[in-house]
Amino acid sequence: MLSGYIIWFIIFSVIGWIFETVFCTLNDGFYQNRGFLYGPVCPIYGMGAIVCIIIADITMTHGYYEKFEAWHIFVIGYVFSAVLEYSAHVLLEKKFHATWWDYSNMPLNLHGRICVPASTLFGLSYMFIFKYVYPFSLRMRNEVPSQIQEAVAMVLVAALAVDTAITISTLRNFESELESMNDVVNTNMITLSKLLKEKRLENQDEETEEKTRTRMAIEIARKMAGNMSAIRVSALNRIKSYKYPRYIYVKMDTLLKEIKKRNPFYKEKNND
Repeated sequence: MLSGYIIWFIIFSVIGWIFETVFCTLNDGFYQNRGFLYGPVCPIYGMGAIVCIIIADITMTHGYYEKFEAWHIFVIGYVFSAVLEYSAHVLLEKKFHATWWDYSNMPLNLHGRICVPASTLFGLSYMFIFKYVYPFSLRMRNEVPSQIQEAVAMVLVAALAVDTAITISTLRNFESELESMNDVVNTNMITLSKLLKEKRLENQDEETEEKTRTRMAIEIARKMAGNMSAIRVSALNRIKSYKYPRYIYVKMDTLLKEIKKRNPFYKEKNND
């Protein structure tokens, strides 16, 4: 049963990735490889689907499967997906100071993390999985030898673990590099401030320092993006926006824009 859960988790993670990639590509006008990980998976979709299948297993075991109405499943899917998506958004933002999706432009959204249209779509998906996918998953468990299911599950888990480790390592290294570049800005600003004071230009200090800091931050952002490896660009290209603290002086909007340009499918006109 555990192997079956793992396999369906990956299957729906891939389906979620396909949906996200197609939708964002059509919406933005250039190809986008969506998801947190490098591989073609969006784990949040897989997690939601597995919860639905587990609920179906429990109701089937206790004889309540046929008694569940469609609206029951819709409500469960709607509520759980909203809680899962909001929690995942907060966790990723806290750990990596970045967001991978933003519903701020969608109607009835909450802090841009969840919205009624998306949660409604998830609720409808739960109904489909519960009524149509679950019976098929039962047949797969019974007809496919358990040894094959276990072998497939172990390979998938290993691949997912490697993908996760590489992705997290890349994002952590990027954060360390960002901190280093931030120290460069601060050090140069201290030098500039001393120079202005030596020349007795106190009345121009604030304005001059701010302009210099901004120009320097933009140049550093462009330099960082230009020196990035393809694997790092691939990871950062999936980020929707950065939420770094105010003390980070590197221009994150410029950095995101420059990274996006490294996408071979990106079109400059979409930057307007």
